Amino acid sequence: MPTTSISYHVYVGGGPGDPNAIGFNMGLAAVQRDDVARNYPHAGPFHGFGGTVEVPLRGSQPVYVFAINGGGPTDVNQLMGAGTVNISNPLPETTITSGPPAQGTSPTVRFGFTANEASTFLCRIDQAAWSACSSPYVTTVSTYGPHSFQVYATDTEGAADPSPASYAFTVAAPPPPPAPPPVVDPTPPPPPPPTPTITLELRAVKKKSRLRVDIGPDLDPSNYRFTVQRRADGRWRTVKRTQTLGAQDVSIINLPSGRYRVVVPRQHDLAGTRAEARLRR
Repeated sequence: MPTTSISYHVYVGGGPGDPNAIGFNMGLAAVQRDDVARNYPHAGPFHGFGGTVEVPLRGSQPVYVFAINGGGPTDVNQLMGAGTVNISNPLPETTITSGPPAQGTSPTVRFGFTANEASTFLCRIDQAAWSACSSPYVTTVSTYGPHSFQVYATDTEGAADPSPASYAFTVAAPPPPPAPPPVVDPTPPPPPPPTPTITLELRAVKKKSRLRVDIGPDLDPSNYRFTVQRRADGRWRTVKRTQTLGAQDVSIINLPSGRYRVVVPRQHDLAGTRAEARLRR
């Protein structure tokens, strides 16, 4: 038994020379071990060792510990111990890295996610069936209101994340369009001014034996055309077609007794008119 600390190697998955083995040089076995000193008084208390190694192996694996140059009759590396460990497969952890606003109006949503080891992913919205997906994941929800997105990873060994990552969001209905402005009936145009009307005054003069026709407004030098009609046999019969003379637009017509009507047609942009009078002799 050496009196100084020795080096030791650890092999996992097989012994030295095994192509499947992974070896580690652990350095000196220099941890104080009083039990070593009690059992090997000449060795001293500083021959203990302990450590943790990480290997990419899973399942039941052999482990070997060798003392390096520990002395002895053959001066070879001595097997100090061997055993078997069961290395479990660590479960993947899923993380959502991005998502839509917690409150939004767009029904199309986009998510980013990852895992702490090489994995495939399954996703779902709300309580829909799980389906294969990859990051980024884009989908469209069919209803407004609160929703949830879930995703979990499955590593290359088939181990699945037992706690899917979750993301809550709400899609609000867009606001209704603004109400159209009230329909205002256009202000009706003012009625056209009335067409100026010709004025007509009939009088029996000269002891009611003649008909005085006074048409206005007075036009100079223009005159007014008019027709004189006499009532006979229940009808108006034209007896004279003439026009006014002079600046005052007055005519005096000698006619036999009877009932007369003077008709002034539209002219000079003035509406026509008519009037009646009776002559007596």
